[in-house]
Amino acid sequence: MWCFREEVPQDLMFQKDDLGNILYRYDGEYLQDKDGTKYHHGHATVRFRNGIQFVGRFHMGHPEGKATISFPSSSTYEGVVVQGSAHGEGKFVWSAPADWPPDKKFRKEYSGWFDRGSLTSKGKKSLYVLNKDIYQGEFEDGRAHGKGTFLWEDGRYFIGEFVNGKVHGEGKLVAAPAGECSLPPILTRSLLRCIPTGRSSKVGSSLAQHTGTSR
Repeated sequence: MWCFREEVPQDLMFQKDDLGNILYRYDGEYLQDKDGTKYHHGHATVRFRNGIQFVGRFHMGHPEGKATISFPSSSTYEGVVVQGSAHGEGKFVWSAPADWPPDKKFRKEYSGWFDRGSLTSKGKKSLYVLNKDIYQGEFEDGRAHGKGTFLWEDGRYFIGEFVNGKVHGEGKLVAAPAGECSLPPILTRSLLRCIPTGRSSKVGSSLAQHTGTSR
């Protein structure tokens, strides 16, 4: 059975000590109110003790708006931040696993919508790429959930419903023999190579006979 689940690293949340104090170095702008209280406000670069770096904007002491967050693992997030969490539209790019062959290209990224740090895009399309396999559709709590299209490296694609990361109900599975070159309507040439069109078939709640586990 094919399914996948992805989590945005919890390091997107600002790190605090046991007393609730945030552990960081702040280099940026401030705003002082009439009582003399100073707030982080404006553009800033924040470097955390754990190696995370935040570059973006603060509003009255809170990280708000567009930002770039870099992690010690070389993973990155670019997008909207609310209260220190990915919330809104953005892009997360994972670094290669430690045991990944150095001579082999690794690609794992999510472009779309976030909800307080999780991959959630109910009612909106997001794009997930794992090497040469591609999913575009709805997410909920880190899982493919709702309407979506999954495209395999060999050119096959499935269009239908997903629930909790698994195919649910009926959909359309298109094989990929040599033939005319076209793309399913959800996917665009700017994102994908030309995919041969094959025969369509109805599939039920399981793709076990067609696929293995995702890589």
